[in-house]
This record gives sequence, structure tokens and C-alpha cells, in this order.
Amino acid sequence: MKKIYFIIMILFTFIIASCDKMEEPYTSAIPAKEWNGKKVLLEDYTGHKCTYCPSAAVIAKDIKDLYKDKVIILAVHAGFYAKPSPPIFPEDFRTTTGDDWNTFFGFLTYPNGMINRKGFPGKHIASSGDWAGNVGKALAEVPEIELKIAKTYSVADTNVTGKVTAKFLKSIKKKLRLQILITEDSIIAPQIDGANTIPNYIHRHMLRASVNGDWGSSLTNGNSYNLIDSELSQDFQFSLKATSSWKYNVKQCSIIAFVYDDNTKEILQSEEIHIE
Repeated sequence: MKKIYFIIMILFTFIIASCDKMEEPYTSAIPAKEWNGKKVLLEDYTGHKCTYCPSAAVIAKDIKDLYKDKVIILAVHAGFYAKPSPPIFPEDFRTTTGDDWNTFFGFLTYPNGMINRKGFPGKHIASSGDWAGNVGKALAEVPEIELKIAKTYSVADTNVTGKVTAKFLKSIKKKLRLQILITEDSIIAPQIDGANTIPNYIHRHMLRASVNGDWGSSLTNGNSYNLIDSELSQDFQFSLKATSSWKYNVKQCSIIAFVYDDNTKEILQSEEIHIE
């Protein structure tokens, strides 16, 4: 698989019981010189009972391997295929945030996703075969905002505290919201893959919680311009204390922050940082 200049993408898609089958994944690169600092959020809507979702996860991994920290992957377990089915699938990886997004953005079949939530409404849902091409286009855009995350983690009380700072790279007048999320990587749990069930499947980049609500918090009201080089910051705090149903592996947890246009829902910039 050539990843320096381009890799041809092929997708044969059909729907079987609302789960989209896929063939071997391919990714398509853009020249590194075109990157201007825009980071891209790839949301993968998935579930442990989705037959072809592991193939989409491979595509996401290929894209991540290609672009490194320029691309942020977020696996959202939601909908029918994420519902627990004991005893084989006892885990519930759904979140109220993921379920809310799943309903709002209208996901009916998996695997599907969104690239910076571009195209809403109507053209925002992208099949996994389109992910790489859409990611490449988004990476070539000139960003309007730069994001930085500062954090501190306390082992004693399992609290992570910090600050997200948005710096405006141009003067813009938009109603913006800031979303802060907790994700966890390398969760071992059963997953259907084609005709097989893999008992020790590695679930990657999983959405675990939202720090500041399902739709984040207000950053700007859109009534006046935010001038170039000006900054806005918001503090956050979240407890990673174990619950009766879940224990966080802090070493595999990350914070994702993104700023989006509240009118169009398009994500303008994203950032990710490991908690430990």
C-alpha cells in the first residue's frame, strides 16, 4: 500500500440488515506541503454487533497511520448495533452524548461517519470508503482557529483539570461552541466481524463521556467579530473515578476538544491530548 502520494480507494457498498458491507480499505493521501495546520475529526459511528464495522475501523487506522496527529479519530458507539446482548455482548459502550448525536445527525446504517461534520444537513454522512478522500480535502483547508489543551491529572482523586484555549487565526463573526470529550483506547471486548465473533477485539478511540454537555458550551455569540490573534479560554474538570459499570484505564484515556459553528455544525478545529 503506497502512502506517499496516493492509494486508490475502492468501495463496494450494499446494505444487509442496515449494516453496510465493505471490501478492502484503501486510503488516499495529500502532499504534506499542502497542510496549513487544520486538524480533522473523523467520527466513526459503530457498534459491537455491526458486522462490517471492523473493516471501517481498519480504514480509520490507515488514515491515522498516514496523517498521524493531523487526524483525530472518535469512535461513537450508538444505535441498535451498540445495544448490549448478554451473555455474548454484555458491555454497554453507549453514551448519552453519542446517542444524541446519532439521532440528530440521522445515522441509519453502519459503518458510516462524518469528517468535521461538513455538509450538514443532507451531505454530512460519509461512507467509510469516502473517509480518506474527505479527510484529504479537509486537511488542505486553511484553519480559522488554533486550539491548545493544558491539563493536570491527580492520581489521588482521579480528577483531570485543565483549560482549552482557542486562538483566532483570522477575524471571524460566528456563533461558536466548544466541545470537550473523554475517550479511551484499547478496550478489549467482543465484536462481530463478518461471520465471526472476536471475543478479544481491540476497540479503539472510544467515546466515553462529554465533559461539558452533549453539545458543548458556548464560546462566542456570533454578534460581533473575534479579531485575529485574540484568544478565548474555558476551564474544565472531570472525574475518572471508577463506577459500578466501568473503570477507566487512565493510561489509555485522552481529551478531545473541538470548536464548531453552531449554525452549520461544521467543526472548525480539533485537538487531542493524552491524560497521562
